[in-house]
Amino acid sequence: LTFPEGSKSPPATKDLTGVIKAVANELNVASSDPVLLGLVAKNVTTMLERYLARCEQLTSRTLEAKQIAGRPNKLQHCNISVANSLFALRKAIHKVVSSVVCPQPSVLQRAFDALESLNKLEEGIIGQLIDKVDNTVEAILVSMHEDTWTGRASSGSLPDAPCSGHIAELKSFIARIKEEHMSPFECQDYVQQRLRRLASRVLELFVRHASLIRSLEEKGRLRLAADMAQVELAVAPLCTRASDLGRPYRLL
Repeated sequence: LTFPEGSKSPPATKDLTGVIKAVANELNVASSDPVLLGLVAKNVTTMLERYLARCEQLTSRTLEAKQIAGRPNKLQHCNISVANSLFALRKAIHKVVSSVVCPQPSVLQRAFDALESLNKLEEGIIGQLIDKVDNTVEAILVSMHEDTWTGRASSGSLPDAPCSGHIAELKSFIARIKEEHMSPFECQDYVQQRLRRLASRVLELFVRHASLIRSLEEKGRLRLAADMAQVELAVAPLCTRASDLGRPYRLL
């Protein structure tokens, strides 16, 4: 499997179909001969390792590739394409290799190891974005200490605003990140796994910093109560139900 000469993007998923079929055919033909199967498995492993090396060359880990202040830029679109290509190839080849009946599983182990290397690069591309999101979320929540939490409540029982400014910012930020930066990835099982962990961290950070607020008076207590309800809504794009997060949700 080779990239076009001078290509700055990986093959599209549809372009991998022929390669996947060829791998399936060769493994199927060789499956009755352990020696031949070993040779074919070695060739498959070499192909995966070369594909990984080319994808690593295309992957950007610069600050620009990790930005989340705006929509994905050119470098990030390339990283998304790399991750999606890795996912498509890994998923298909893993299915093919797993279906081979082999009396000596060790013959195929190197191919499985190569597939795991593809998976690690794929997860690394997503992980560097999630890590940046995590840092930004914490910075937003830390800003609650700059708010004023003193004063008496107005005649009504509710605060003037449904939530604090930092919670409104958090809700908007999370919704945008999920739509713009996370939804383009095809490996949604891993994305959802990381987002669920992020949701738990958001709740833990909120509880931690809310408990450190000093000079909390009546008006501030009402606003903080509203914030507690709104932060649950803020993490809604990250998980199916906040109540499923366990301990972080119970802390809230």
